Amino acid sequence: MIEAFAYAMDRGTAHWRKLAEQTPPDKRLAMIVESYLTPAHRDDPGRGCAIPTLGAEIARESPRTRRAFAAKLEQMIDMLAAQMPDLPRKAARKQAMAVIATMMGTLVLARVAGSGDFSDEILGAGRAAALGRATAPKQVTKKSPARKAAATARR
Repeated sequence: MIEAFAYAMDRGTAHWRKLAEQTPPDKRLAMIVESYLTPAHRDDPGRGCAIPTLGAEIARESPRTRRAFAAKLEQMIDMLAAQMPDLPRKAARKQAMAVIATMMGTLVLARVAGSGDFSDEILGAGRAAALGRATAPKQVTKKSPARKAAATARR
């Protein structure tokens, strides 16, 4: 279990690092967030990040397994914090923790919601929250039936 999680988390961190290296410094965090919170990632949990897929299982594992997971999580946090050079290290680390928590939670909720407009809306809200934006760039062009009814009711 430890080896499998370590491998998956190392793979994810390496992917983020590669994205960062290919992106101008001021756009690195946004590139990582926007590439993570996508319909393609949501719809392919077998190839995606191990944390939202199996993270709840780690809480039920042995203390040794949880420590190993926490060490890999800390590496991910530090890598993401390094993409925030304008912040002091301690502040960047706290921000990275919040961004990762937002990304992971968003992906879990989007997967629970399925692959329709509501799920896409969750992904957009998560991108916006992770990047501190009021709104995320729109990827959905039509409203779900529930959103249409809510908009009509407000009129």
